[in-house]
Amino acid sequence: VMSVLAFVFERDQWHTPSQANFMAMVFNAVLVFGFAHAAWFYLARSLPPVASTLSVMLIPVLGVFSGALWLGEVLHWQAEARLFQGQAALRFAPSMRQRIDLDRLYKIALRGLPGSIDGLPPQPVPAVCPFALDDLLDGS
Repeated sequence: VMSVLAFVFERDQWHTPSQANFMAMVFNAVLVFGFAHAAWFYLARSLPPVASTLSVMLIPVLGVFSGALWLGEVLHWQAEARLFQGQAALRFAPSMRQRIDLDRLYKIALRGLPGSIDGLPPQPVPAVCPFALDDLLDGS
């Protein structure tokens, strides 16, 4: 359907791809579709379900940070936190609830809290996690 629509509405904008564009297509065809998919299917069969689920959840996080590193995009931690929350809610399965120790994760996060955020000292943070798992997965 999209090819037909592109042919009807965008035919006059078609042109031969530049060498850089062509090499990007070859890169995607060979590395992404050839290697990465084969590697992923091998890992998905050999890893436990929790490990493969967590690796899929890290895809947007890696995308955000690699975009910042290679493309110079500005990081806004609040947007990344919302993105990660949304990805977690989409991939959360009820059977994973028994493996999530929210209090332990919160303590680890407190230890990783930086001395400053955007050049300012962080706001006071509760010593005990003020949320339940359902609150975090609610998405609102």
